[in-house]
Amino acid sequence: MSDKKISELTELTAPDGTEELVVNDSGTSKKITQANLFKLGDNVKAKFGAGDDLQIYHDGSHSYIQDVGTGNLSIQANAAINLKKYTGETLATFAADGAVSLYYDNSAKLATTATGVDVTGSVTCDGFTSTGIDDNATSTAITINASENVNFAGELTITKALAQMKLDGDNFGAMFQKNAYITSLLGGAYHDGTNYVYGVTGRGASMIDLEHDSSSNQSVRIKTASAGTAGATISWAYGSIEASAFTVSSDYRLKENIVPMALSIDRLMKLKPVKFNFIDANHMEYGKATVDGFIAHEVQALIPEAVRGEKDAVDDRGEPSYQGIDQSKLVPLLVASLQEAVAKIESLEARVTALEV
Repeated sequence: MSDKKISELTELTAPDGTEELVVNDSGTSKKITQANLFKLGDNVKAKFGAGDDLQIYHDGSHSYIQDVGTGNLSIQANAAINLKKYTGETLATFAADGAVSLYYDNSAKLATTATGVDVTGSVTCDGFTSTGIDDNATSTAITINASENVNFAGELTITKALAQMKLDGDNFGAMFQKNAYITSLLGGAYHDGTNYVYGVTGRGASMIDLEHDSSSNQSVRIKTASAGTAGATISWAYGSIEASAFTVSSDYRLKENIVPMALSIDRLMKLKPVKFNFIDANHMEYGKATVDGFIAHEVQALIPEAVRGEKDAVDDRGEPSYQGIDQSKLVPLLVASLQEAVAKIESLEARVTALEV
């Protein structure tokens, strides 16, 4: 067969693998079979395009697909494009009209969705910038700094069903709301620039505040007031409670089995008034001064309702849970004892008068 140019060869329409192409290499005839037709050595590039824009080659260490032209490199498929390791391990998948999934060690970790992305596992990043948690934010609403502090540019409101918690930048703190049984029931805890305030606003304009008043060194102040008024105040400072009036429920409609007290003097005489001072000078406002009073558990044996707590009790941390006395509960016994004493005095006076006649 005579030598021909490649352009002069007849087109091969049905190759069966036995075909050979013989070329002249510097006077030596060499044949190219189907097996080595496109076998290229290191750094030998397969080039495509009029300007060799697309190049595919291996440099001895790495393989390259390079688009050195001015256009785009497009990889197109009808269903999906899969990137895999030569062993078959999946690296990434690109589904037509669907998700782009990135894999780690053959396990999907990040996938795009119609509304954003889904991440399997944790996210670690050096920084995070957002214009807001929702689409209504017009500027950066939340920042997390290097000290791991979370800062809110505005107010934070967390709402679920009928409950709400709100952090307000003006009077920074928390407010709670629930519209279930009482209309507009609001609660709050915040610092107003001077005092710490913990409050509940109930039905209407009345409110209850539990706050610390730094100006008067009051530890706790419970205040009830209508809007714009001072209202009544109960203050607790260094163990004392101050109030313009103090009452307990005593309506007859709340009671039953009402009978007169008897033998009150006998019980009164069993009380043991003592003088003492407190071990901790800061425990009460008296300091180390000697005062009059009672020992709680001794009173409890005679008038149980006057004493709170149990003798030698401790809390769940093993700390002492001290007893306390409501000394107003002693008043009924004192009055009944005085009445019994007056009755006896009057009886004795009548007998003396009768003897003198």
